[in-house]
Amino acid sequence: MKLFLSTFAATVAFALNEGAHALNVKIPGVIYTARNSMNQDNDSAYCKSAAEVEEDMIALANSVERVRITSLTDCNQAELVLPAAKKAKVFVMLGLWTSNNPDQFAAEKAKLGSLMDSGLYDNNVIAVCVGNEAVHRGEIPIATAITYVNETRDFIRERGHDTQVTVAETPDVLENSGDLMDAVDFFAINVVPDTYIFDSMVSVLNQIRALRGYARGRKKFISLTQTGWSSGGNGFNAGVAHPQNQARYFAELYQFTTWMDVQFYWYQAFVPKWGEQLPGPYDQCEEDVLLPPIQIPIVLI
Repeated sequence: MKLFLSTFAATVAFALNEGAHALNVKIPGVIYTARNSMNQDNDSAYCKSAAEVEEDMIALANSVERVRITSLTDCNQAELVLPAAKKAKVFVMLGLWTSNNPDQFAAEKAKLGSLMDSGLYDNNVIAVCVGNEAVHRGEIPIATAITYVNETRDFIRERGHDTQVTVAETPDVLENSGDLMDAVDFFAINVVPDTYIFDSMVSVLNQIRALRGYARGRKKFISLTQTGWSSGGNGFNAGVAHPQNQARYFAELYQFTTWMDVQFYWYQAFVPKWGEQLPGPYDQCEEDVLLPPIQIPIVLI
């Protein structure tokens, strides 16, 4: 979701109390893909080169603290992202893609092993996320998701690493499975504010309210592993995808998650090409333009 920095000034006057003070901040995290295009069969430049990935990490380093990838094997991106991110001093949450095809997980796990064997996997990897809404999509049952998490954790521990392991799911999936909550090292929640912009933070809080209690009871923390607000659309009305609505959501999300001590990952860093739609509504950088640290209003309470 593209961040239009020029709209933040308008957002201050519209959204927050008078007397708010500005503070330069970095985005806690963004979702990244090494895809240039979603048209794999028709685009010879479907995947980014190592040089392009390095350029992306350098560009993002001024604006973000962490990147999250949802697959190791897609475009061989883990092998490209890990050295580039480390060079740019950006932390990485690795992701293994899971689906109804068991070979998918096997391939992702094999790639994880090769990353460790080659020395690319080190302390710059802050977490490993095994799956991204595969249960929500109905592709695997919860029992399989738990098996994948436990198998991946054992695999990592056997190689001498203590990286935390989890699975990213929607709030309802996690909330309705005590076994899944017990299996993960922390709660990784993908949350979408399906409401008017004025109620967006209420929507987010309502979706994770019960999970906050479950997390405290298990002495685990919560990470919003995917969230955002689309910049596409016409007009500035509640519920509309628009740069000003997006700016308001980002500003309020930042303050809300800071207050709760919760990290979030914005969806997403760069949007792959969909036909002629580039850039689209879901990107943080436009045409490789470097964004500075973002200035948002911080209300002093």
